[in-house]
Amino acid sequence: MITLLHIFSLSDERLILEEISAPSERASKFQGSWQKWIEEKAPGHTSWVMHEIDFENDELLESFSFSRSAWLQLNSQDFILSTLLTLPLKPVPDERRRKIGPPPPHGERDHRSFWTPPVYFEGKKTSSALAVYYTYWPKDETELSQKKIEIYFDTKTNFPFPYWIQVSSGHGTLPLQVIDSGKGLTSYYSFFPRRNPEFVKGVERLPNTLRFTLKCPKYYDEFILYAIDTSENKTILPIPFHVQREGQELVILDVHKQDLKDLFQKDHAYSWLLMPKENADHYAEIKEPFLWSY
Repeated sequence: MITLLHIFSLSDERLILEEISAPSERASKFQGSWQKWIEEKAPGHTSWVMHEIDFENDELLESFSFSRSAWLQLNSQDFILSTLLTLPLKPVPDERRRKIGPPPPHGERDHRSFWTPPVYFEGKKTSSALAVYYTYWPKDETELSQKKIEIYFDTKTNFPFPYWIQVSSGHGTLPLQVIDSGKGLTSYYSFFPRRNPEFVKGVERLPNTLRFTLKCPKYYDEFILYAIDTSENKTILPIPFHVQREGQELVILDVHKQDLKDLFQKDHAYSWLLMPKENADHYAEIKEPFLWSY
């Protein structure tokens, strides 16, 4: 398989990474012209996914598959790069770096050159100045658990992706090689799809509060809640509330009944609308009338 990785967008807080995979015999003919491949909608591809990673909390926020037209239910362990991006790196000492040729006889000075993987930039082999770092995968349930990883970066160009990743275990090593690299790539897609928040049940009437339970992606941090009078005047009222998150995507909103006394009219029915402040185009509704008879 050949996988193309593209930085779709980047900020101090978040990264959206585009990942397109295809069998090598289908994709290799486009080597050096990857922009053309994408413009033709990546013929032969078997997977086309975007991942959003939160740097502040070291977690995978969202994954969307364009090839399936669906959001994927992944966690950070399912997406290796999400974990790899957050691991602390340490430089490999010169005496432990991989070298070219057989080692010298015992007691003699080692004059061998450092081994470096080939570096290709926009289809052409280029000179490089590679720095080598190592880290250990955290203990988890994956096959990489606690294994040593060596990573080669090009310090000459400050290219963000490693050119070589090598995983070592007691049974040998497994390399992951970059066959080409470049900059200025433009995606076929112009945006990263967003999910709507959704109410998972109707309004719960508690002794002193009204409770709303939602399933909501973690990239929505702040919300606005409206009550809409279903009578002829259709008055729209912003409603104060207290919010708390429970688990990955469960959000609880509590509205104090006392706060509604000066806002609602007795025996009027209201519907509910919740909007994320970050994106008002994605909202959740409860259209079933809520009768206020306090």
